[in-house]
Amino acid sequence: DLSPHVKVGKQGYTLQMYERGVQMLNKLTKDVEDVMYWIIEDTIHIIAHLNLLRKYKVDNRNTHLKYTKEIMKELTTEINKAFYEIGGIYQEWHEANRRATLENPLK
Repeated sequence: DLSPHVKVGKQGYTLQMYERGVQMLNKLTKDVEDVMYWIIEDTIHIIAHLNLLRKYKVDNRNTHLKYTKEIMKELTTEINKAFYEIGGIYQEWHEANRRATLENPLK
């Protein structure tokens, strides 16, 4: 669920995301940089989240992480740190919240 899926076609790249079989995102772009950024951002977010689950010894099935302000700040800090280490245009796009532009509601 919520893993990025990219279809390549004549009109460009279709970014798709599903949750429990329901399509949550369907975005067409001609810019391969959008696709690269979206996948990198998603991967960084997943890794940061998994690291928090391990740190607090929860699995979000039997035991659950409480998403307090402190936990969300920790998650954001880890994501920002990863983009800082990558640097360049990907860091700039992250700081500009480019993912929000890519993940607008289905049209």
